[in-house]
Amino acid sequence: MGGALGSSALADYRLFAGALSSYHLGRIRARELPATLVARELAVVTWGEPPDVVVAPTRALESGIVSLTTPELGLVAEVNVDATLVPWLERRWPLAGEQRGSGLELFCGAEVAGVTEGTVLLEPSLAVAEVARGVDAEGHFADACVRLEPLAEGAPGVPGLPPPLLGAVSLEPVPLVAQTSLEPAAAPECGEGELVLGPACARLDDDRLTLVSYGAPSLWALTAPSPALGAVGPGASLIVRGLEPSRATRLSATVFDAAGVRGFVDTEVVMLGWHPHVVLNEVLANPAGPEASSEWVELANDGRDAVDLEGFVLSDAGGSISLPSFVLESGEMVLVVGASFEPDSALDVLPAPGTRVIRVPELGASGLSNAGEPLRLRARDGRLLSTFPSIAARHAGVSIARRALDASDTDADSFGEHSAPGASPGASNTLAEP
Repeated sequence: MGGALGSSALADYRLFAGALSSYHLGRIRARELPATLVARELAVVTWGEPPDVVVAPTRALESGIVSLTTPELGLVAEVNVDATLVPWLERRWPLAGEQRGSGLELFCGAEVAGVTEGTVLLEPSLAVAEVARGVDAEGHFADACVRLEPLAEGAPGVPGLPPPLLGAVSLEPVPLVAQTSLEPAAAPECGEGELVLGPACARLDDDRLTLVSYGAPSLWALTAPSPALGAVGPGASLIVRGLEPSRATRLSATVFDAAGVRGFVDTEVVMLGWHPHVVLNEVLANPAGPEASSEWVELANDGRDAVDLEGFVLSDAGGSISLPSFVLESGEMVLVVGASFEPDSALDVLPAPGTRVIRVPELGASGLSNAGEPLRLRARDGRLLSTFPSIAARHAGVSIARRALDASDTDADSFGEHSAPGASPGASNTLAEP
């Protein structure tokens, strides 16, 4: 960015969301940023192209004003961003947060057709890379992803960013330091009951399998039993659905490890016998309306077949409730409520049209605890189907929700406060940003 009077060290260029007041500019000049301003700072990569300075955000910007400053120059520029002008593709590989890798990057999204393929320069590293559709030379997932594949190394230890525009599309501007010295991934250590599949572990179920890894991440492009693409690593898993219980299934995939080494998996696995997949999906313990009569627990059938809930047991810290006969269809959500359930339409989000309820004499020993309490759902044979963590319901009318129906019970990121309007009884969840 050129045109500024005076000069400033490259490291001093800082970008903030929103306009800045004279107070904020004063604190920036003093190099004493208040916490409220630090929270608004946007990470950037800065380099010099004399006589100009280039300041590149390291994530796609949202619509609104952003302000560029330095202590010496004060406010350098104020820009009104319109994020709707250019669509962008999300970087799917390496994993989010990873800033070092082999140089191979994968960007995916609905606007792949607008990408111009060819040779590009990654700045500021000056590495050369090829942009091509698909995750590999065979063109797998060419309608969903493009890859950046290194052709020539850049400056050692210097991050490379994709060009700001490739045809009519932008790539998520996540910096990556390419490392050619990365070692191929070692064979993973898998848990009890898990199979070793290439650089990952597989947990077999009835109608699905889950690929996980406790160490080095890997990228999977499955072609059988059905196309699926995803990264596997600590905090990231890939669930393959649509399998047949108690049947042998062929699993075929191209796999990239963290060193960029491509491998292949082609094997047969035998799935487990059928069992229900009913999950604890959302809990409203702190309604804006009357506590006992407005509380609910939402169950969802994440399996392929309908399930009769008769004899299923819902437990909290105060005791257990045995559910009556109720056929929950595949994909359906139901609210378990107390006998006096009567939501206040003026205060709480009403159930989605057509949402059914199961009334029980009492929900919890004396209602659900606002301070949070663990919930458990067991099948009639005692098998533990789903758990819900103890998370305090801090805001009236705001539920605690599961991020996705197949999100892991044991992953803290699977649960959180619901986004506005506060809850979604009988409908899909959307979690608020942390």
